[in-house]
Amino acid sequence: MPITMKINKPTARNVMASVSEGGLEMKCCAKDCSIDLKGFEKILGIFDDGAFKMVLCPNHQIMYVLGKVKHEDMELMPSSITERNKCELCDELAIRFEDSETTYELCSHHMAKLIRHNLNREEFSKLYLKHGNTFLLHDDFYEDDGEAIQPVK
Repeated sequence: MPITMKINKPTARNVMASVSEGGLEMKCCAKDCSIDLKGFEKILGIFDDGAFKMVLCPNHQIMYVLGKVKHEDMELMPSSITERNKCELCDELAIRFEDSETTYELCSHHMAKLIRHNLNREEFSKLYLKHGNTFLLHDDFYEDDGEAIQPVK
């Protein structure tokens, strides 16, 4: 009789938890990244667009959404998405972005605005109601009314 095992798909939160407990090593997948994140792995973000998955440090997250880093500049992993959802803010197909706090499902346009800290008040409010006070939505980047105060252009 064959033995079966249930294997849970890794998420950013449980992978990052195992990193902080001294398990797996997780690093930015940009080939030229020289940032030493040892002990700071929780600031990494995982993008999954249905074709590829990539783990990026905050610097390369911004460079990626600005189009400064291309897929050929990264060590990509296969996607773990079996079905793509719609964007939380519109009807376009979503890219999944996981960090140590939450998972966002946003189209490429809204993902770029989130990573660049450049959401408008309505977009900020919708995401804040769903995800709460997360790193990407906290008051270093947005006023209480949702106005962006440090957008990356």
